[in-house]
Amino acid sequence: MKRILFIMVLLIQGVAIAQQRGGDPQERFNKMIEEQVTTLGLEGETKDQFIAIQEKYHNQMMEQRGSRDFDKMRSMMEARDEEIKGILDENQFAKYQELQEQNRKRMREGMKNRQ
Repeated sequence: MKRILFIMVLLIQGVAIAQQRGGDPQERFNKMIEEQVTTLGLEGETKDQFIAIQEKYHNQMMEQRGSRDFDKMRSMMEARDEEIKGILDENQFAKYQELQEQNRKRMREGMKNRQ
């Protein structure tokens, strides 16, 4: 009985930790894109193009997950940013770069907290 209770407590803690980290990677990605679209004030075709570009590169990066080929991932991010630059105006792209930097800082802090 104690063993079952102990296992249940561990499972509940695991779920709580996963929720704190944001859960499913696809959900986190969707939330991030939604926030970016709102912050950048994207509408219509520009919004659709932005989402399509983000999804394309997100899927490519997910395929590379675990490969540790950081140069390839960096080149994918640069290519993504170039495509995005082509659909945004100067102010939107500057704001996009700020959002990207904020996301990088959050990721770094998250990595530090895991250690």
